[in-house]
Amino acid sequence: MAGEMSITGLTNTGFDYNAYLDKLAQLKSIPLQQMQAQQQKIIAKSTAIVQVKSALSDFLSPLTTLQDSSIYDKLDATLSNDNIASVSVDGTKAQPGSYDLEVVQLAKASSFLISPAQNVSDPNAAFTDSGILTINYKLDGAATSLDIDYTGKSLADIVNEINKSADLEATMINSGSSTSPDYRILVTSKKTGIDNEITGISDSDGDDTTGFDTNSDPTTDPRASYTTQAAQNAQIKLNGIIIENATNTFSDVLSGVEITAQEVGTSSLTIAKDFSDIENSLDTIVSSYNTLKDTINEVTAKGQPLQGEGSLSRITTTIFNKLNSVLGQYGLLDTTGDGEAATGKLVLKKDALGSLLNDPNFDAKTIFTDMTRDLESYVNNYTDNMILMNERYLERSDRIQKEIEEKSERIQKEIDALRTRYAKINVYLSQLQDTRLRIENFTKALLNGGDK
Repeated sequence: MAGEMSITGLTNTGFDYNAYLDKLAQLKSIPLQQMQAQQQKIIAKSTAIVQVKSALSDFLSPLTTLQDSSIYDKLDATLSNDNIASVSVDGTKAQPGSYDLEVVQLAKASSFLISPAQNVSDPNAAFTDSGILTINYKLDGAATSLDIDYTGKSLADIVNEINKSADLEATMINSGSSTSPDYRILVTSKKTGIDNEITGISDSDGDDTTGFDTNSDPTTDPRASYTTQAAQNAQIKLNGIIIENATNTFSDVLSGVEITAQEVGTSSLTIAKDFSDIENSLDTIVSSYNTLKDTINEVTAKGQPLQGEGSLSRITTTIFNKLNSVLGQYGLLDTTGDGEAATGKLVLKKDALGSLLNDPNFDAKTIFTDMTRDLESYVNNYTDNMILMNERYLERSDRIQKEIEEKSERIQKEIDALRTRYAKINVYLSQLQDTRLRIENFTKALLNGGDK
């Protein structure tokens, strides 16, 4: 329309400042992502160092065992028939040797049947008689006795009194039937052997028709009290020599050797050097070396966290040289695969080790102790270096993390400031737009009024 007025430049541009600021934040975060990637590589190096250190710690453990002098003097007992006895050996006292062992008889505890003079069908019924029951027995050869006043007590009460004793134990048995019970007391010595036999009983009432029977002949009187099992000492023969003991355990028949008889029978007994701890420790050392080598090869391979870290490869080379200078010298090492220098693993030649340990001229204690101390010193020194190396990695990771946090905070503040500024501009533009519309409307009104 002729004469129409227009205000340009103040219209809404449609600018999405939030999308712009999000993109800007992404661009500014690219250096942070690069720093995070660098940090992840450092953390991976730290993790790999911890793996190697753990493998070194596993290698150290058996070294300590081989420095224990007692394993070189250890003895063990072997029985051709281990049913007849068990044997324990004190290596500091015993001497190697071979013997013929026979268990002639086992130790037994004395048992005695105490019969009431009259049939007892109810073990909980109190005696109508009065008196004192005396049980006579030996304790380690010395005569002694246990007195029980049974006045007003039941058979069950008497059993409980006997069981309070330190030397005897008792139980009730029914020598009758379920329909016609006949309860009596079976007393047994707590110790085996003839020096702990129960020798008999007496009753203060002096009458075998009341209280307890003490004098009847068990071959003619079914109500008699009598020995049901005689005390018996254990007997063994060692190379034909008869040895007797109150219990089944024979201590120091052979110096430093304890034999516990279990059943009658014969067996050979061999006391010999026990090299199992030495063999197991050396086998574990070799196995731990192989694991250490695998671990180092894995973490230093191409594309791995510690690729090109030559100092780690020198660990296995040095350890191999130290092992080979001793174990290899005595023909105790073999390899699998393509050999140690390639991918082969070390193997302990156990047969050769056994022959060597049985050689009286081979000083296993000195040789293996010196070897393990040398290895321990080397590994400990290197472990200390790895701890320092790992600490440096962790410090670098912490520094990067701190820098990432600081830069991230600065970027966020910058974006927040821009967001606030653009929001104000947006408000200002909106106000301008509103002003423009009012001016245009006012102008149109003036122009329309002029036409009239």
